[in-house]
Amino acid sequence: MVRRGRHAWQRFSVLPADTLDAWRHPGRLLPPRSLRFVGDGDFETIGTEFLHHFTSLAGLEPEHRVLDIGSGVGRMAVPRTTFLQPSARYDGFDIVGEGVAWCQQRITPRFPHFRFHYADVFNSRYNRSGRQQARDFRFPFGDASVDFAFATSLFTHLLADDAHHYIREMARVLRPGGRCLCTFFLVNDDVARRQREGHALLDFRFRRGDAWLADEDVPENAVAYDERHVRAAYETNGLRVASRSTRARGQDIRLQ
Repeated sequence: MVRRGRHAWQRFSVLPADTLDAWRHPGRLLPPRSLRFVGDGDFETIGTEFLHHFTSLAGLEPEHRVLDIGSGVGRMAVPRTTFLQPSARYDGFDIVGEGVAWCQQRITPRFPHFRFHYADVFNSRYNRSGRQQARDFRFPFGDASVDFAFATSLFTHLLADDAHHYIREMARVLRPGGRCLCTFFLVNDDVARRQREGHALLDFRFRRGDAWLADEDVPENAVAYDERHVRAAYETNGLRVASRSTRARGQDIRLQ
């Protein structure tokens, strides 16, 4: 009841701004503010920024088959509608039904090669009623069927067993020579120093297995991993971490 009421208040509080957006930009692929449940910052700016990362760092091409792992409310999908050719394919899946529904209703009718799928997977932050554990979820795509896969702000909300499984599934669906780009909160000596000095973006003070948590009560609110742990998980599943890495929106990018 509390969660539903809070969501209703959020819808009401942003209604004037959403109404103004709809009047100024009819037909614009911009979800209402009450549905922008992932991350901070400007919806369009962040999506465009990551399109640059996908092309310059990971070699995304207009004809690729793309898998968006944790597609949210289309923040990554919208800028790619003008980049990917109609002969390409873009599939996204997410555990938040409202986000998937918005993408299905607003993006797919205009761009039929963009498809979105709901995954009823449990997450203590985003889907507490989910019937399946992330560690048991099989991506609904065939082996070696994807040219490029990515996960932005996803592994930052997955515990260790679930993260391992998603990396394994990502490796399964990538074709030989395919690429992936993922973002993480990584713990290393520099991050540990900034945490001690009180300058870190988030304070990952709680340990759970291989993961570091910022919130013990809602574990998947923000999850970090030792950088060596992420590299080992990649290599165990036949993925090679590219030498190039950067930071975006406070998270670390890792390429295969």
